[in-house]
Amino acid sequence: MHGRAGTGKRILCRLGWVSKEICGGPHAANTEELGSFRIIKEEASSEGVRRIKAAIHNAQ
Repeated sequence: MHGRAGTGKRILCRLGWVSKEICGGPHAANTEELGSFRIIKEEASSEGVRRIKAAIHNAQ
């Protein structure tokens, strides 16, 4: 967990055979749940992987 402490719920995110990651952030089952959103930050997570942080206008 890269130095993070805590006992909060973690989610295992899998994208076919391409990626398997442990994540503690919020998730949506489908992008339709999000509505409109604004990209706040985009960064490299690791080699060949990009991370996008976004804010939604109205949480469902």
